[in-house]
Amino acid sequence: MRRRSLIAAGGLLMARWGSVSAGAGELTVLSLTSMQPVVDDLVRAFENATGQTVAVKYTQASQLKARLHGPDHPDLVVAPAELIDLLDHEGAMQSGTRQPVGRVGVGVAVRRGDSGVRDFSSAARLRQALMDAKSLVYADPKDSAEGLRARAVIDRLGLAAELRAKTQLGSGSNPIAAVGFGDAELGLHAIDRILGTPSLLLAAPVPAELQEWTRYDAAMVVEAANAADARRLMQFLASDASKLRLSVRGIEPAL
Repeated sequence: MRRRSLIAAGGLLMARWGSVSAGAGELTVLSLTSMQPVVDDLVRAFENATGQTVAVKYTQASQLKARLHGPDHPDLVVAPAELIDLLDHEGAMQSGTRQPVGRVGVGVAVRRGDSGVRDFSSAARLRQALMDAKSLVYADPKDSAEGLRARAVIDRLGLAAELRAKTQLGSGSNPIAAVGFGDAELGLHAIDRILGTPSLLLAAPVPAELQEWTRYDAAMVVEAANAADARRLMQFLASDASKLRLSVRGIEPAL
């Protein structure tokens, strides 16, 4: 039923936006490596609905500003809200074009096939489960927003000191890979990243009273060469079809 809904939504989008105008250049999007599965999925759906070709470039958060002003010449940036804030403050984004794409929370990951029984349904029970776990991994806060969010959950539980000795800080495209390999019992990471990793299972979202959200925004770059097509893509990102695709990945509409 969900697949049929996506197909039907794609047909409505084709009717709504039509195909790209003749002579338009290649629309270019700049985003973060950590967001690649999500952005790739949305861009493919947009291309199928409109016939517009989109070039997507990915980089690390620390390199986003340099890439924005480099040879890539992106028309549109899709990134965590904090990074869009910085670029907006520096005058790199077109005024009035920013819009939220979605938000994702922190979840608890276990290795797929793990038969352990744990309860993460409240702050107190999550706290106990983390204390009982033999090992824990989350992304290094120095490298990613996901790591900052995971550490914030631990800090709010008052467990930073208690968990330090058994905590690993991961890096790279899958910073909690140790869970899938069986080298860490639990992981804390963005829900969409957990759901997108075959070796991992989302045990539970972090309880609402502790949840830390990452909001993804899109905004057009000043002097975007393909402004009309960038606006068309942003319209697509705000559509019900995009929200449906994002929900499958654990990303909620931004508030």
